Amino acid sequence: MARSNNSEDPSLCSKICLVSVYILTCLVFVATVVYPFVYFIFLCIFLPQNIKFAANEASLTQFNLTTTSTNTTLFYDLAFNISIRNPNKKAVGIYFYDIKAKARYNGRRFATAPVSLASTPFYLGHKNTIFVHPVFQGQHLVSANDYKKIIEKYNSEASTGTFSINVKTDLQLSIRYGKIKDFRYQTDDEVNCKLNVPLRPHSVDSLLRWKPETSVSEISSDADLRSTSCGDVKVTVFGNLPTAFVIVSLLMLLFCRLFYLCDLLQVLFLSLFQKV
Repeated sequence: MARSNNSEDPSLCSKICLVSVYILTCLVFVATVVYPFVYFIFLCIFLPQNIKFAANEASLTQFNLTTTSTNTTLFYDLAFNISIRNPNKKAVGIYFYDIKAKARYNGRRFATAPVSLASTPFYLGHKNTIFVHPVFQGQHLVSANDYKKIIEKYNSEASTGTFSINVKTDLQLSIRYGKIKDFRYQTDDEVNCKLNVPLRPHSVDSLLRWKPETSVSEISSDADLRSTSCGDVKVTVFGNLPTAFVIVSLLMLLFCRLFYLCDLLQVLFLSLFQKV
């Protein structure tokens, strides 16, 4: 009985090793051949272009740094418009789940504002443009360390009446290729609107304007927008790589089964183990 148990252990170990090596080989094949091939095919078919962001209009009605005996407070009232354009010519659409804008002065964040969307998720079709309107209004308690870093620049710009403010955005989005919807992914600080906005209390001052009579549906090319670029967001294929890798791996295994490649691999590995 003892000899029988000892003779069965190597057989079980060999089967486990065979299955492990087989699965590892399939995963390596997916990572090095199948996944790049699928990625290349998507790029060739859809030719995705980056999403374009631009600042079209801005108003700054309050930007006062007030110092008391106990603290320093920044009072602000900033509103501006961002155009988001999907320049893709083919059926490449974009779903926006969340847009969050963050205002910074001299590298220090002083406000965060969620951007309202008509629906969640909001779909932006190819060759189309939408406008969103972040509004920053309130007050921000400035720390002693931040005060030392911004006071010199603030005094200099206050004398000219124009302030340089950066607005960055965080996005949650997914891409649709034809009928195939990609996985949701997030980008942080890829969009950076560098605004030089004059302080105009109780009035609206435009940074740059588009034609008032031009509607969103009539905008058909990037040349129709007169704006300041805020940067592009890369359109990805399979934004969520781990999930995409698992799905492509399962599809690859199904493909192998249909074309008997799995059986060929099993015969190959069995022959190798038998020789050993």
